[in-house]
Amino acid sequence: MRGIRREGDQVRMEWFPGFPRYQVQSCSGLGGGWQDDGAPTALTVGTNTASESSRFFRVVGLPY
Repeated sequence: MRGIRREGDQVRMEWFPGFPRYQVQSCSGLGGGWQDDGAPTALTVGTNTASESSRFFRVVGLPY
């Protein structure tokens, strides 16, 4: 990750390039399953709506 910050009602994530595509995922607890947030993307920046409950985010690099 290059950075993650809250901008109003959005969470903005930026990551370093290195893969052809990326999948942003989130979960409500580290013991829970990860859910895809949108479709895979070639961009190295993404935004998600901030919520009142805690959420964890990750970005998975896709080799294809």
